[in-house]
Order: sequence, then C-alpha cells, then structure tokens
Amino acid sequence: MKELSISAKLQNYLKVVAHHFTSYSKYCGLAILLTCPLYANADAIDRSQARIVAQNIVSIDDSAPDDVALAPYYIFSRGAGKGYVIVSGDDSTAPIIGYTDMGDYVEGQLPAPLQNLLDSWAEKIKKLQEQNPTKTKSKMSPAKAKQRFALASYKKAWVEVPALMTTHWHQSYPYNMLAPHRTDNNNQALTGCLATAASQIVYYFRKDNPTATLYDTPTYGYGGAPVTKSLPKGTPLRYDLMKNSGTGSLKQDSAVAVLMYAAGTSAWLTYGDGSGTATSGQNYKMGDAIRGQFALNNDCLYKESFSQQAWETKVYNNLISGRPMLYTGASEKDGGHAVVLDGYQATTGLYHFNFGWGGQGDGWYTIDDETGMNGFNSYQSVLANITPKNQNYTARILFPTLYEKTTCTINVMVNNDATLAQSKFYLYCSTTNTKPSSPTAKDENTIIETGDSAKLSFSYKAINAKKPVNIWLYDANGKLLDNITAEVLPTKSALTLKNISADTSDDITTIGNYKFHHLNNTTANISVSLANSDEGTICQPTLKCAMFEYDKETNTWATDSTTKIINSLKFDVGETRDTIFQFKYLKAGSLYKVRLVPVATTSTKDPINVDIADSEVYFQVFEPSLAVTANGRQAIVTGGWNPTLFTEIATDSHVTTYDMTAVSGLSSQPKAANKNALFYSNSNVEGISNLIVDSRCNDLIINEGYDFLPRNNFHAAKAKFMTQPAEKCGWGALALPFAATTPKGVQVREITGISSVKLIHSHNSEIAAATPFVYLPSTPAFTGFEATDVNINSDSIYTSHHDSITVNTINTIAADRNMTLGMKNNLPYFIKTEAEAQIASFSVIINANIANGIRIYNEPTIDRAYTAFADSLYSAHQALASHPENSQCTQFADSIAAYTHAFENYTFDNKNDITNAAKQLGTLIQQFLSEELPSAIYNIPTDSTNDYDTNAPVRYYSIDGTQLTAPRRGIIIIKQGNKVKKVKK
Repeated sequence: MKELSISAKLQNYLKVVAHHFTSYSKYCGLAILLTCPLYANADAIDRSQARIVAQNIVSIDDSAPDDVALAPYYIFSRGAGKGYVIVSGDDSTAPIIGYTDMGDYVEGQLPAPLQNLLDSWAEKIKKLQEQNPTKTKSKMSPAKAKQRFALASYKKAWVEVPALMTTHWHQSYPYNMLAPHRTDNNNQALTGCLATAASQIVYYFRKDNPTATLYDTPTYGYGGAPVTKSLPKGTPLRYDLMKNSGTGSLKQDSAVAVLMYAAGTSAWLTYGDGSGTATSGQNYKMGDAIRGQFALNNDCLYKESFSQQAWETKVYNNLISGRPMLYTGASEKDGGHAVVLDGYQATTGLYHFNFGWGGQGDGWYTIDDETGMNGFNSYQSVLANITPKNQNYTARILFPTLYEKTTCTINVMVNNDATLAQSKFYLYCSTTNTKPSSPTAKDENTIIETGDSAKLSFSYKAINAKKPVNIWLYDANGKLLDNITAEVLPTKSALTLKNISADTSDDITTIGNYKFHHLNNTTANISVSLANSDEGTICQPTLKCAMFEYDKETNTWATDSTTKIINSLKFDVGETRDTIFQFKYLKAGSLYKVRLVPVATTSTKDPINVDIADSEVYFQVFEPSLAVTANGRQAIVTGGWNPTLFTEIATDSHVTTYDMTAVSGLSSQPKAANKNALFYSNSNVEGISNLIVDSRCNDLIINEGYDFLPRNNFHAAKAKFMTQPAEKCGWGALALPFAATTPKGVQVREITGISSVKLIHSHNSEIAAATPFVYLPSTPAFTGFEATDVNINSDSIYTSHHDSITVNTINTIAADRNMTLGMKNNLPYFIKTEAEAQIASFSVIINANIANGIRIYNEPTIDRAYTAFADSLYSAHQALASHPENSQCTQFADSIAAYTHAFENYTFDNKNDITNAAKQLGTLIQQFLSEELPSAIYNIPTDSTNDYDTNAPVRYYSIDGTQLTAPRRGIIIIKQGNKVKKVKK
C-alpha cells in the first residue's frame, strides 16, 4: 500500500520526541488513567454517587466505605484479580476515567508514570474547582448515570467487537531474550512497546504469514545497546510454539523472542535509549517493517488529518472487519507508548487496548485528543488496514456445463483458512483470450468467515456453441484466484403447449363464431404453460406470442400482429414452466385473439407441439371498473372482475374479508395482500380457495402470520393451516381455528398447564380447535395441518388456563408481560417478547413475567433426545430427496418410515433408546449415501442395557443409597437388573 505522507508538524515533532515511544526499565506497570476534558462548571460528586456511575457500566465488588472526603477520582475493585474502575470525582467531566479487565489496585504500589497521571488529574480537578463555584450534587441515580454515557449519534448503529487478541505479551523475559545488551553495564534492553505491539499483531495473522523472515535483519551502532546480531533471511518463525502469555520451554520462549527481535530490529528501534534499558522507535518505520519482513500491508495514519467522527469511524471499520491496529500516542510527562487497539464496546463507546504489559492495563478507553489512550493522548497515530499480502484461502472454479443461449450457473468453491473473513469475488468470461474490462458477474454480499467454506454461484449466458469460454476468477484486490476454459454445448427444445389463458372474467360477448371473454382492463396478461420433454436438452428458448385485432366492419382478422418476446425462461429436461406475456395500452371496445407462435429458437428452430383444444385466446377489452372500498377489516368489491387489477388494489393487509357479491364475472383466484382474506360470493367458482357461499367454504387455506377474522361462523369442506416455512426442524407453538389430526412425522403436545419453569403438556394424536399446543416436525415435507368437514369460529382470541395463555388470530404488538416461543441457551423456551415486536397470528402467548423463561421440555432429557431424533429424521429425508438416482432409495425410504413411526408414536421412553435410534439413523444415512445400505430396517433395535430383566429381583434404595427392605413414602430409587429409576411414593 502507498505510505501516507507525514505532515511537516509531525516531522518536526518526531525529531524532538523520537524517544517518546519507549519502554520503561524499572517497571512494566499498569496505566489506567484518562485525562478527560474539563468543562466550565465544577460539580463535585462523592464516593457513593461515583459508585452508581461505576455500576452503570461494570459489575463491582468493592466493600470499601463510601463515607470519605470528596476526591478528584474514586477507584472501585471489580473483584480480586478482575481489575478495577476509576470514576471521575467531578460531574462536569467524562464519567469514567478508565477501567481494566484484570489486576488489582494496591495503594502506594503504583509505578511512577501512573502516579504522575493520577496526580495530573487531581491537579486539573483542583484548578477547575478553584476557578469555578463547586457544589455537591443532590443525588446520583442509575437513570441519571446512564444519561452521562450517551453515545455520539454516528455510533448508534455500531455493534460490539470483542477483543480480537488472545495474547498478553510483555517487554521483558522471555520476550527480550535476543535483545542487545548495553555496552556500559551489560544490562539487557527491553523489546520496546512498538515491537511488542507489532509482534502481537504479526502473531494474530499467523495463518497467513510467511513461515520465515523475508530479509536479513539489519545491524546498527546507535543507542546504548547497539544491534550487532543479524537474523538471516529465512530464519524460521515458529508461530506454533508461541504461547499466549508467560514463559514456557526454551523452544517456546526462543520462538517468541525471534519474532520480537525480527520486528524490533527491522523497524530500526533504538535499544538502550538514554541511560536505561528502554527501547524507542517510530510507528511509520514499524509499518515498513511488518510490510517488508512479514508481508503485512498497512497504512500509517495520523489523527490530526481527521475529524473525531472520521477518525473513530476509520478505527471502527478496521475492528468490525477483524483487523487489530497498532496505536500510538504521547503524554507530557512520560513520553509515548504503543498499544494494540483490538475491540469496541457498543454500550459505552470505548475501545479495547492491549498494552503489551503482560495483560496489565488491558481495558477499555476512549481515543479522543483529551482522554484518549490511557493518558498518552497527544500525536495519535495508527497502523491501520493491516492485511496479509497472501491470505490463506483458496477459490476454485467448479467446471460448469454451459449451454448455448442459456443462462447457466458457474459455481465457485471457496475455502477460507485465513485470519480475516473473505468477500467480494468477481468472475470474467470471454470467448477470446483477453479478460473483459468489467466483470461478467460478481458476488459482493457473501461473507465467508475464517475456518468456513462456501459455494458461490454466478450466472453466465453463453452465446455461441462453436466457441469455448475462458473464465477468470479474481478477488477485490485484483488477485487472480483461478481460471479455466469451458466448452459450450448446443441446445434443442422439445416443447409442448399445455395451457394458454388471459386474465379475463367469465362474462362473454359472442360475435359470429367467436366467443370473446371480457377483459376488464387495458392491459392483458397472457399465461402460458410449456413442458420440455426428455427429447430436448437444457435450454432457454426464445418464445413469441402474437396478438391480432378483429375488424368488426369486415369481420376479418388483421394480418399484422403485435408480438411480445420472452427469452429468459430456462427449461430443464422434463420440466414444465409457466410464464406471462403482457400486452399494454389496449383499446377499450376492441376485440383480440392471442396465440403462441409455434416455434422456439435455441441452437436451432424447434417446433412447439400443442396439447390442448383451444390454443388461441379471444377477448374484448373494457375500461377497468373494479373497485375496492375498505372499512376497517371488511371491504366491498364492485365492478367487472380482473385478477391482475384486484391484486394491485387489494393492498391493505389488515382487511380480512372481501364482499364479492357485486363483482361481475368472478372467474379466478383473488390474491390480496392478506393471504388469509376470505371472499364472500353468491356462487361457487371451481378452483378458488377461501371463497364462502352461504356460510360454506369448499377449500380453506390459512397462513400463520397473517390476519384471520371471519365475518361469522362457517363450515369448511377442506381446510389447511400453513405454518411458516423453516430451514430446519424445530419446535413450534400454535392454536388452530379448526380441529385436526396430527400429521405424519410430527409430535404434537397439548399444553395442559404451566409451572414456574416449564410447560405441562400431553401427547396428542387429535388436535382440538382453539387449543394451544407445541409441535415438533421431523420431515421437510411438513407444511402444516389439514382437516375435512370442520366448523370455523369467528372468535379472534382463544384463551386457556385462566387467561394465562392467549392466541390471537390476527398479528398483534407485544404487551409488557407477553412471552412467546424463542431460544435460550440453544433450547426452546417461552421468553419475554421484545417491546413493540409483532407477534404472528395463531402464536401461543403466555402472559407472565418470568425472567428465566418457561422451557418447553417437560422431561428435559427425553424431550431433548427426541429433538435430536427429529433432526436426524429431517436429515434422512433431505438425503433421500437429494439423491433420487441412488439405487437404494426404496430400502432407505422404508427404513425412514420405520423410524418415523417410532418417533411419532413415542415408542421409546428413555433417553438412551432415543439417542441410540438417532445414532442408528445417522449410520444409515452414511450407508445410503455410499450405497452400502445392507437392507431396509423395519424393527428398530433398542439399547439392550436399558431393558428390564424381568427375572431380576426388584431392590429399593433411599435417596442416600441405603437399601430398603420395602418401598416407603417419599423419593426412592428402584433397581431391577440394569434398569434404575427414581420415583416419588
């Protein structure tokens, strides 16, 4: 990367304070003070008020008395070894000076620089309160303390970034084992804060780094400890031996010492700066060093070039992308220091610093000019955008099958073993050897986390079967990842017209031998259904639809036609596809006919067969008259029917019923924004669901998550409740508006009660209407619950158990005490619903305020095992559906059926048998995939170690293990053979 220029101001500064970024020889101390901005008015707070401020951001464990004199700051322990927090003693300053995540505060044992910083803070508070009237605040409240932590508006959407580093390295032994010695007293120099910070960052990127140094480290004679030893190019870097902290074996200690020495000397650090063992250097030189020696690109940025918002945004963007930064700053008394900035705390707006002092001082701080970097708040700079030159990931183009004039998929497999997440991939395709200037396709949205793999899919339409296609894959940095050449196959369609229709009403005008359906719109949508037989190939043909106008004066059809073309419809072999040709700006009163041109163009021109009696559509155009008038949840529809126009105007999802009795020519399914809308008409129309005539509905379909509210009770000949689609099996909680039978492959349990921590439920094969239950499906084929000849009630709220459980048939907004089904610790629980969240219709709502939630599992070990069993069944069904070519499909399907029967009938009554069945099924899946299934399984074996030995004697024991002569009241243990159970008599 291009190195940023250093301002003249900083060039002069560096000449004067080049020694600022030093390490201290007498201590490796803890500095936790932030010199915060002081405002016009001084408002002293006492220790009790400071305690409230501290408790607002961290837990404290401090029993020291609060009855002390007013002070410029107060220190509270977070517990032994857990760090401490320093709160400002004046309400007109920033509330928190700083806090640490480890260590203890011991008065009188602070290193000199830390004591200087605390003294400086006390002096500033003293001057502030001398120059301005001081008053003691009335009382600090938690709410008021919280207000003091308000974040800048630009941080509102920022999320938590936990500390990225795992290392807690130091500057002394063993890290400085290779550091040079002073020439005057032979004392060994420290590594230096720059080397320690940089080495930790280099180690962070170890997955991508070269495994040996890239050039000879330099030697030089300046400093009290001249550098006389050079590490040759190719010196091994043994990241695998390096420990996160502390000392280890000689090999482990030597490994980290080599890294420290290579970083420090490559950056030309001054060892033995001044008269001690401190080591100094400059940030931009370290940037050069890690770029050249360890292949880590970076930019050296200086804060003076940015506004506060731009600076913090730059820092945050690095952190959210997984990039720690080498951050430097200086203070008036103690020179400078370099740290690793590696985390962001969303609740406080503070940043995490790793100080390179063995974990001491590591904590959360601000980065503004006054309070930033733990008191080292001047001349802040950062090595940002640190990125390995050669990231450890691979991307491979999977050889595609390309078809002429057909949009095909080119798949790419990416395996990410790099430190950073990977994204932004670009595909270039050409029939020449020259890569196009712009990408043919790109994926800029998929993020592949470290350790993950992903298959990316790109679309490409090959034009000419006579020319192979060269394909290149690049990343965002312009690096070539892979390239191949693929052949293009010719295509041929074998299409048959299965249906053609227009969005007309049932009203008809007859002229001569022609019957023209009424099109109550000036736009016609012509629906066409085509099937591609196995005589064709995969293809994407060009299709044409022609419309002719009828001349009423001559009673003839115009010879010229209006033609619409579609070439985006792709067919697999044997596939049937539907499409729509749209004709706009038609003339009211005119008569038209439409037909599909019977030729499809692929690599050749292929005839289209006709498999229907009426291959032409006739219609007369009328001005649109359809209107919807809504009043709350009910609406009245009037005018001539047109399904397209109805969908365009029936957009209010709150409307639950439409009165269609004044609609002329209703002929097709109305589609409203509310999928559960009911349509009231005077006569039945075949094929229309949710149509109610004289309080009867032939086909009722209800969808979870949409409002359902009938005008009155009615009867449904056939009813289906569609659950919300799920990516995998998992628990659900519902109440149905009709009675139903439990579907195949599903466990249903009626909720019969609630305890303080769990549901009480019973197994059910029949589901009562308006009754809450939980369910667990085991197959992807499950889409909902079905019934026949059921009565539907018009109630909008179902209640049970003294109103502690409610179910609404409409979507509702969560109230204060509403608990709905969710996940807690990866287990299904009823948990408090977030305020203002929408609760989907038909969801079970428990009206309670139980902080820890209510678990679904009645018998935790058994229910958890059945959940895992369901997951295994789900995987088995997916495997079967994904491999129809497998020769053992029939055997495997029979085995799945046996396990499904055991699942839905609760065949097993103990955890071991259920777990054993799930494991057996997992083995069967692997055997099926490798086509090594021995035979179908019809009787599922159980774990024999859990069977009762009916011949074994029954023995009774107390809860403490004492054998009893006979059972007694209370909790006892019964043992018979290998079966043991605990019961309450």
